[in-house]
Amino acid sequence: MAERVAIISDSAPPYGGGGIASAHYALFKGLRQRGIEAALFTYFDRVFPDQPEEHIHRFGPPPRLTKNLLRLNRMLFALIQPGRKAWYAIDSLASGLGVRRMAWALAAYRPDVVIFPDQGSPALLLPKPAGATWGLIAHHNPLRFQHSPLAGEFSALDARLAIAFEQRALRKIDRATCPSRHMREWFGRAFRFDGPVAVIPNVPDVESAARAAPHDLRPALGLAPDAPLLAIPSGEVRLKGTEFIFPILGRLAAGYLQPFGVFIAGELEAGLAAQLPGLPPHVRLHLPGRLAHGDYLARLKACSFGLFPSLIDNYSMALVEASLAGVPMLAFDAGGNADILADGENGRLLPAYDWEALASAALNLLNAPPELATLRERTAAYRPRTFDPQAVVEEYVRFFIQKN
Repeated sequence: MAERVAIISDSAPPYGGGGIASAHYALFKGLRQRGIEAALFTYFDRVFPDQPEEHIHRFGPPPRLTKNLLRLNRMLFALIQPGRKAWYAIDSLASGLGVRRMAWALAAYRPDVVIFPDQGSPALLLPKPAGATWGLIAHHNPLRFQHSPLAGEFSALDARLAIAFEQRALRKIDRATCPSRHMREWFGRAFRFDGPVAVIPNVPDVESAARAAPHDLRPALGLAPDAPLLAIPSGEVRLKGTEFIFPILGRLAAGYLQPFGVFIAGELEAGLAAQLPGLPPHVRLHLPGRLAHGDYLARLKACSFGLFPSLIDNYSMALVEASLAGVPMLAFDAGGNADILADGENGRLLPAYDWEALASAALNLLNAPPELATLRERTAAYRPRTFDPQAVVEEYVRFFIQKN
């Protein structure tokens, strides 16, 4: 087997990435470690190294033109569908600017197998060489947001346009994977595709998780060394359950009167940012804004457990990273969460959108240190096959390269 493989990603660590981009990067590294000739090509990177990186080719759209496209998109949808969120279709147009820049380097590499993400439909604008196998990893599907009453007002027009772009790109795709059963179901609903489709999880970036040294926030927050410290991976968008965060923390503050810390990663959604000052002073908040991925992992590792009130995640790398860090997570049984969390083993799965049940489960852990210690021990020991990067890479090899 002497196939040459190209992995396409919107961005890549350490300059960009995190989440799904980290999974693409881990797949690229895993293929090379297995002895397969592989290269990584990006089309939406924003920061570029001074020196060339071996086997990594970074490209991105012109920042000013991208900014203008996004502004034009907001103005257009403000007229035709006011109050609706719309960014998926324009993502394909903005991504295309970087894809065009990437095209010559990809063609010069002459890969036998190309594995694309679906975000931004990068396969749409590229010519497919004869004899090449093109594969897709279907991480995104905007149609699924139309069916969640709590996800916010998303534009149906925007979703249909994005799906239409991806349907055209699928004409060039031979094989497709979805990272979870949830995404496999939506792939079947949204697209017409005659090729084989498999469910293969994202490749976990075990190296980054292991490399990060714990950064204990307790001294800076004025907390005792044994005080609980909770992680919330995102407070940025409504899809991540931002409307539940304040009432959950309020319930915890009322039921646990000792000081405890809360680390909320990323930028804050405006409504949540306005609410958080209303929490009592024994809730000590760490709100660092956007962090480099390694800095996020270092803070996560020092946490006691985490809350993940996200509504429809595809296959959350935040949950995977928490498990690899030994941090149990409490999450809704929604989206692809059940493909990552085993209830009682590496966290808890609560009824979908029932924030009161999630808050009660968190309060139980705060008030029962031995129970929390047991759950942490189980999380540290929980290593299903899907958390083994070599095993997951082997599944990709069999599906896309050996074509079994």
